Amino acid sequence: MISTRRGVLVGAGAALLSACHRAGSKVIGVIPKATSHLFFLSVHAGVEQASRDLHVQVLWNGPQNETDYARQIEIVDAMVTQQVSAIAISATDEEALVAPL
Repeated sequence: MISTRRGVLVGAGAALLSACHRAGSKVIGVIPKATSHLFFLSVHAGVEQASRDLHVQVLWNGPQNETDYARQIEIVDAMVTQQVSAIAISATDEEALVAPL
């Protein structure tokens, strides 16, 4: 299950980044559920590699733990203010993030 989920997330991130490469230089915000979780550390490594391969800029930022949805909302708001081209997010609380997104 974890292997499948990881593959889906990495694939989705690569697809997002490759689409941005075709459209020119873009800034992609990537917000994981938690920056300290081993799974998201491996996703981060994959996103960084894809950003180098595709020559796009990635802003990686997320809460320290998976339950801090308030921090995740702050990060979404900051990325919207920065006018990133796209946001990829693994929501900590889907309902709480509806309004910010």
